[in-house]
Amino acid sequence: MLAAFTDPLVHGYFQRSLIAAIIVGLVCSVVGCFMVLRGLAFMGDAISHSAFPGVVAAYLLKGPF
Repeated sequence: MLAAFTDPLVHGYFQRSLIAAIIVGLVCSVVGCFMVLRGLAFMGDAISHSAFPGVVAAYLLKGPF
């Protein structure tokens, strides 16, 4: 049973993705707590809505996302 959880850890891509997920989780939680405490809770919504046109433009111009 334990082997099912530890077997993927031998692959390099899995290790890198796990490290990236841990770093993203830590950074986003700290930034999220800071924004809520400063009263900027809707800033994430504003950033996502302002980034969407850039993604659409990159798609239409066949550029990198």
